[in-house]
Amino acid sequence: MINVSIVSSNENICDLNADFIICNDNQTIDETLQIMQGFLKCTQNKTPQELHLVERRWQALVNGEKVSTYRLNEGFFHKGFLIYKDFPKEEKREVVYATNVFYGPFKWVMELDGFDEHTPDLETGLKQMQVHYPEMRMDTDILLVKHLSVPETKKRFPKEVKQILKEIK
Repeated sequence: MINVSIVSSNENICDLNADFIICNDNQTIDETLQIMQGFLKCTQNKTPQELHLVERRWQALVNGEKVSTYRLNEGFFHKGFLIYKDFPKEEKREVVYATNVFYGPFKWVMELDGFDEHTPDLETGLKQMQVHYPEMRMDTDILLVKHLSVPETKKRFPKEVKQILKEIK
């Protein structure tokens, strides 16, 4: 069973145990329904989920510092294994386990994800995202995928990670 929750940005979502959480502050009912359909279709795809990651962020991923990713107009993702490929070379691969998926305004997902040395505040986060997505604004709806670190994924799922990496080489 797949659990989808629809919330507003002023709700406390700490206790939600959902596979996909949509903040529908910006959408009509029809748009929210289309988002849900896109997510449900994604969960039916049994091929491994894949994402590209720019080279400058690769070491943070490998070291376990990177535990989330933001995506705009790149389809949907779901709980489960996710393969990162280095961009642009596509020579490196790492596997993580996606634990939570959120869809909503950039400002909302940034606040959910929290801040760190790499992204200390909303304005810095927005500027970083605009490098890849120039049209990004604080109210732009975006996908946030939270995941286990690479080391934690390898520790929890050693056989699965080994098998996935073997299959994609």
